[in-house]
Amino acid sequence: MNPRLLLLPPLLLLGGAPWPRASAASPGLDGVVAGLVGASGLKPHTVAVAVVDPRDGTLLADHRAFEEMTPASCLKVATTAAAITALGPDHPLRTRLLLVPPRRGAGPGPMEGDLWLVGGGDPGLSEHGPEGSTLAALDAFAAEASKRGVRAVAGDLVFDASYFDGPRVHPTWTDAGASARWYAAEVDALTVNDGCVDVTVEPGAGGARITLRPETGIVTLVNRVGLTDARREHGFGFLLSAEGNTLQVSGKVWTKSSGATSPAAIHDPALLCAEQVGRALARAGIAVAGKIRRPREG
Repeated sequence: MNPRLLLLPPLLLLGGAPWPRASAASPGLDGVVAGLVGASGLKPHTVAVAVVDPRDGTLLADHRAFEEMTPASCLKVATTAAAITALGPDHPLRTRLLLVPPRRGAGPGPMEGDLWLVGGGDPGLSEHGPEGSTLAALDAFAAEASKRGVRAVAGDLVFDASYFDGPRVHPTWTDAGASARWYAAEVDALTVNDGCVDVTVEPGAGGARITLRPETGIVTLVNRVGLTDARREHGFGFLLSAEGNTLQVSGKVWTKSSGATSPAAIHDPALLCAEQVGRALARAGIAVAGKIRRPREG
């Protein structure tokens, strides 16, 4: 672990209390902060900065540090710091594949029972492997199951993502346009490809051609993309249905384009993950006779 991360908890945990101002702070430090804010290209009134001494919480310099602002992507720093503080830097985030009931002894034929996929919030399931694939972790998972003697399962593939029980998405990100943005992907304890599908739009002889990666059967695609000879008109966006996973792709693709790819968030990342684990098991030669379901779906 990068040791610099260990400085984050004292910096962040002091954020809700008044900071004592350093009596001997460098007079040029506020100017340095102001210069960095100005050079960032961001609107100064949308940026808050606090430079704090982690030893005693002394505020060394600030830019609008005491004004309330909506956090952006930097909130993940606070989340990570809180997790490290509460759980420790070596806390494992496990994803488990279990045979329920467990098989006792060896014998021919499919293993009786269900195969359970139990999520623990591991972001490593979305790690990018060779050629940008985000399924490498799942293939390694399935290969390990095969190595341990799993060849066929008579029951279902049951996925349990109950480890996370809070809201999946911020309540202001529920409109059709916002909910499909990659940064608004739902939070889930089983997530592959960051809870998104990668949408590739290409020009074709009969119109725009759209493909999804990973390939999935849980998304209904609606193609509203046309062709254009004007490069300036090239671009597309997404609308995601409030329920289910109907993804509408709209816009225009330049006829001379080699294609463009952009991620789109979908509903129920755990279902996508379970589907992809099922496909990884099949690629590893492991047959699951039943369906993919949640624990209480029977």
